[in-house]
Amino acid sequence: MCLGFPHFDPTLELEYVTKKDPTSEFVSTIETMEDLKSRQAEVGSNKLVVLEFWARWSVPSGCVLDSFKELAQTFTPRAEFYALDVDKSMPVASFYKVESLPTFVLLRGDNILGKVLGIDTEELKDSIEKALQEEQAAAQEEHPESANE
Repeated sequence: MCLGFPHFDPTLELEYVTKKDPTSEFVSTIETMEDLKSRQAEVGSNKLVVLEFWARWSVPSGCVLDSFKELAQTFTPRAEFYALDVDKSMPVASFYKVESLPTFVLLRGDNILGKVLGIDTEELKDSIEKALQEEQAAAQEEHPESANE
């Protein structure tokens, strides 16, 4: 298992993680900024979007793919999840100033709500939950009559 630190041996894990695919029923891939903007327009500017920047050659990226898919399954349809291979999506990675892998970026419209670096999927889960709670609180403030239903 990838999280077997301190006995982590990347040479043993490399074959396992390089065969992983980030896509699933709940995770789509994006390669360009135009693709991202188009997808955001489809789902609406108020919906939480979670981007995962990864690379096939990055062992830590491979380690979190299954967890990312599980989070996507848990939080869909309240959030959208996209995986971006930095080797195919370098302009998007540069735009979001991705410097390490994996990096997760939480967006609402054009607003960056947060970034999670590395393989701490609990921190990512907490960040997603916080963003969704803030969204729900804002919606209740905007429409207080729906909070009483």
